[in-house]
Amino acid sequence: MNKSASNAVRILLVGAGGQVGRRVNELLRLSGHTVLAVTGWDLTVAGSAKGLAEDCDVLMSCAGASVSMRAKDKRGFSSVDPVIHKQLLKETLRAGAYRFVYLSVHVEEGYAHTAYVRAHESFVEELRQTSLSSTVVRPTGIFSAFEDLLPMARKGFLPLIGNGLARTNPIDPQDVAELMVRYVAAGPLDLPCGGPDIPTRRQINQIIGEAAGKPNAWMPNAPPGLVRMEGRLVRPFHSRIAELMEFYSAVATQDCIAPQLGMRRMSEYFGVVPARLAFQAT
Repeated sequence: MNKSASNAVRILLVGAGGQVGRRVNELLRLSGHTVLAVTGWDLTVAGSAKGLAEDCDVLMSCAGASVSMRAKDKRGFSSVDPVIHKQLLKETLRAGAYRFVYLSVHVEEGYAHTAYVRAHESFVEELRQTSLSSTVVRPTGIFSAFEDLLPMARKGFLPLIGNGLARTNPIDPQDVAELMVRYVAAGPLDLPCGGPDIPTRRQINQIIGEAAGKPNAWMPNAPPGLVRMEGRLVRPFHSRIAELMEFYSAVATQDCIAPQLGMRRMSEYFGVVPARLAFQAT
């Protein structure tokens, strides 16, 4: 039987402990698939992926370097994401699996140059050079990533990079997981995806402020150039934070909108009712 024609497949799921990965794991199992879930495994170590995909039909990856500003790992994204996935790609090809589903990032021209995006895209380019069936899932941003702002919000402080008017439509991790599982056996080459609402960066901060019990949190404007300069100063000591500052200074100042494939709203995720916020939903 052609593997791609089977309804239930054997899947290697990497990054199964993250916000999206654990939801993917649950959904796959509920769908009747056989899942080998990998989490807490340092796949940047040479040879660490060897044998993982044995007898698997599909490799799904939600793995990658943390985007939290509190991350302890100081390595830059190019030292983690493409290293992990090139090893996984080699193992996928060796094991004879037919498909690779990769959780990446939605890309707009204004931030395509950043180290964060380039680390992801370098692997996508390599993946596309193989004969594997593949889908690259590209969320604009995931709700859980904004939880990093809650400690600041509780102190009544929520800075904005730029004027806060750039729009985006981040997506619920459950929606991302459902999309990944929907296309486990076949799907489009690229799947850009966002949530149903298209708030401004200021409106997102308002949701976070409401969730933290600080609806009137101070939102000073930080010039993007200043954030980039601070990132360059941080780089010798913490490459990850420096690259995140570079990325945030770029992505926060331009519209970043993907097709509205998600159904769940950010306000619901954070447990607030944004009655005063008028989101664009078209």
